[in-house]
Amino acid sequence: MENSASTLRDNENGGALYRHSPSKVAESVLQRLVIVEVKVKELQKVVAEENYCVGILKQISALRSALNKVSQMILKNHLEGCVSESLVDGSLQSKEKIRELIEVISKSET
Repeated sequence: MENSASTLRDNENGGALYRHSPSKVAESVLQRLVIVEVKVKELQKVVAEENYCVGILKQISALRSALNKVSQMILKNHLEGCVSESLVDGSLQSKEKIRELIEVISKSET
């Protein structure tokens, strides 16, 4: 199931990002990150131009929304791949994967 075209480099915990996903998912995430990049540039522009504070806050909100969408896509992929496979296999890793998710989600809410 894993091939070099659909696998991005190992993450900090030693697992591969998108290990279980087709390159289509990685491509979608990368497209979303381009949107994030555009939104960051828009935010920089409105700050540099000293625009009205509400306009800046709207740009920040749009940026957060774009990043949240990327996060949701990656989470969905991870749940459908790594986590569901570990639960089906009855692997001891399933508890670890759930613990990792709880930790990441808890940090993202702060």
